[in-house]
Amino acid sequence: MTMDPPVDVVYSSPYYRCLQTITPFVELQQQQRHAHSHGESTSTSSSMSTSTGSHSGNAATMIRPEHGICEWFGSAPFEHPGPASPSVLKSLFPAFDESYVSAQYPPKRGETLAQLQARLTATMQSIIDRCDAEDRRAVVLCTHAAVVIMLGRILTGDFPESVDVDDFHAFTCGLSVYRRKRDDRDRGLRGKGELPDKEPNPSAAVAVGGWSCEANSDCSFLAGGQERGWKFVGDEEFPDTGSMSQAPSESKL
Repeated sequence: MTMDPPVDVVYSSPYYRCLQTITPFVELQQQQRHAHSHGESTSTSSSMSTSTGSHSGNAATMIRPEHGICEWFGSAPFEHPGPASPSVLKSLFPAFDESYVSAQYPPKRGETLAQLQARLTATMQSIIDRCDAEDRRAVVLCTHAAVVIMLGRILTGDFPESVDVDDFHAFTCGLSVYRRKRDDRDRGLRGKGELPDKEPNPSAAVAVGGWSCEANSDCSFLAGGQERGWKFVGDEEFPDTGSMSQAPSESKL
């Protein structure tokens, strides 16, 4: 698959498994950029190879760790496991960009589906605004199954009546591609070079929309094809269980 325009910025959940998944792609971009700067040619080309513009190479050879696209955990009376510290992740993944500031952070005690949607919508609006300001035309996000499915619904604005509808797929290393509709790109964008506010617009939690899905967790490039598919079943969030509240639980001892 050839991406047009080519990827020129990389975001990833800071969990180890996502950073490990996206690293080969980033390393390939580093090799291609090095070869280009030395007038060499590479024998291997990436289906999502980056452009060689003045700003594109730098961004696509680094990983922006965005907590806003972290794994989803249902609400619980305890703290869920989080990513390792930036210093540890930097030591394991040299392309990890320690200077990047995340747009959103998930609550440590998990989220309801509504909270997940709000978090991802605000995150995506922030990423879109930033890419517009930086004149980035294509971005790759490496994230988790629940996030992949919810992002499809948020970007297209197509929300099913039931959460367990099998609409947007999430297979291991599947590639989903979304393209912004032309009319949406010309409406209400920030000026070039104007970065988004530190805090996302509260209205962004409603819906993003304005994107079309061109590939739905495509696995045709994988030797094993579709593997380990995941979908919502509707009982992951425990929204009405008193013991699963967001409030700190009292000791029963």
